Amino acid sequence: MGNSYSQTLEQQCLTDGCSLFLLCILRVGAELTIKEIIQEHRRRLRSTNEAERLAVGLLFPLLLRERLADLDDAELGELLVHEVWANLNALAPESTICLYVADRLRGIPRIDD
Repeated sequence: MGNSYSQTLEQQCLTDGCSLFLLCILRVGAELTIKEIIQEHRRRLRSTNEAERLAVGLLFPLLLRERLADLDDAELGELLVHEVWANLNALAPESTICLYVADRLRGIPRIDD
């Protein structure tokens, strides 16, 4: 819970007396950056509380999709490299696909061009 956005999420839920964690996620989630949404999503998916994992699994993708729609191709390519490719097995085919798409989105010329 050392992250400021995690603390903000939990403080607002407690301070505002939210009985529904889902509403708190949506309200505070609107203030989070894409990187914070991704980190918070990953952290909360490891929760021992099944209801929390389900709520996060349903709501954080919605928040993330909203934010992704605001990115241009180059920004989306950078996100793909830093947040997705970095967490893949470098020898798996998904890594090749991820890097190819990221390069294409960022406008990096292919080797065979």
